[in-house]
Amino acid sequence: MTTEPTVEEYVLLENRLKEAVALCEDLLSDEEAAHLQYYMRHDEIEMAYEGFCLSIFNNSSQIPKEAKLILLPLGIDLGLDKESIYDPEFWHKAQTHFNVANQ
Repeated sequence: MTTEPTVEEYVLLENRLKEAVALCEDLLSDEEAAHLQYYMRHDEIEMAYEGFCLSIFNNSSQIPKEAKLILLPLGIDLGLDKESIYDPEFWHKAQTHFNVANQ
């Protein structure tokens, strides 16, 4: 997002991430799931999103189509297509992994 989200917008973003996580939770190790929950509890949705995505990129190429349809626009809404937190190549990786045509 170009501006800070309102509380209502933040809740919607967080719910979209939770929906995608529910579709992919079997792709996460216990440690990765704990990291994700830590960032979610501390309202660090961008960190939660990018860490979650990097984990599923590393763990599987079988990301459910339904999750891809949530995660790609969510990353844009979070501004991670412009600036990443952990990996400078994050958005390139996201576009590759979330290409629905690859499903």
